[in-house]
Amino acid sequence: MDKVLSIIIPSYNMEKYLHKCLQSLVVDNLEKVQVIVVNDGSKDKTLEIAKEFQKSYPDSFTVIDKQNGNYGSCINCGLVKAIGKYVKVLDADDSFISSNFREFIEFLSNIDVDMILSDYIKVDEDDNTTDPITLPIHIPDNTIVSAEGIFRNVHRIFQMHSVTYKTSLLRSINYSQTEGISFTDQEWVFLPTAYVKTVAYFHKPVYKYLVGRIGQTIGEDFLKRQIALQKIYSKQILQYEDTIQSLGDKNQVVTYLKERLMFNLDYLYRIALLYHKNTESIQELTAFDKHIRLTSKKATEIVDSLLIHPSLSFHYAASWYKSGYTINPKLIAARFILNLKNRIKGI
Repeated sequence: MDKVLSIIIPSYNMEKYLHKCLQSLVVDNLEKVQVIVVNDGSKDKTLEIAKEFQKSYPDSFTVIDKQNGNYGSCINCGLVKAIGKYVKVLDADDSFISSNFREFIEFLSNIDVDMILSDYIKVDEDDNTTDPITLPIHIPDNTIVSAEGIFRNVHRIFQMHSVTYKTSLLRSINYSQTEGISFTDQEWVFLPTAYVKTVAYFHKPVYKYLVGRIGQTIGEDFLKRQIALQKIYSKQILQYEDTIQSLGDKNQVVTYLKERLMFNLDYLYRIALLYHKNTESIQELTAFDKHIRLTSKKATEIVDSLLIHPSLSFHYAASWYKSGYTINPKLIAARFILNLKNRIKGI
């Protein structure tokens, strides 16, 4: 039987979570699905667990065992082997809502689009829902719409958990993710969207995103995270400019990319300058900022437009640059006001 969906599962030392992840995929129409577990040089029983499912469900589960190369390399290996009409990424510590997943497979079997969006939920270690994420998109069931206009107002919550792509779309643009670093899930919701023409929306949550576990990449060493994000965002800046040239700067997809890039860069600058205040990370950010100003006028405009708070007309990144990359008195005062606002809110 032809596969309607390939699911790529990057896995590194995930013995605690992988069985639950894979078991959530075992539904009565599993024959339509290809599950690709990519073992990224794990030192625990991750590979053993994956092979157990491959043995039990040989027509649906495939295991790739490779040397450690980090998250992006797993996605790239999985894409090479993907045979499904559509492809989705599932992290090994996450899972699917099995009942909705079964319906999702049938939904995919009866639609032909470049991208399918779906809701997701955040759960804790006890599988309690902490936050249901519903995309602010109004598309009727079984309706195909144009991509332009879909991406507005979703840049803050539009994550890889929501996205399923047509496999041929990714292959047509020779899509690959940055290897050797984490956080490349941010690439999954950036470049390919510029090539999406048609979109459908599945009106139930499929993905269960585990938050708060010890060892998640979001809690890794701060400086390593900053450097990794700088690499990714440098790549996104180039992609953004290329998309402007091909689609024009008034296209709604370009607007989404700009808002996404602004959101990403704000995170990068805000954490280093306003919250973490680590000297080494600020030095790395200085080099990154100099690179942007030499290579991209549009990215420079985005950085210089970053506001410390919507109600405060203080462009903190621009102020830092104009003061010779020093933490000037205005920035110190802005830090104090921002922290005070957060305390009042109870953050």
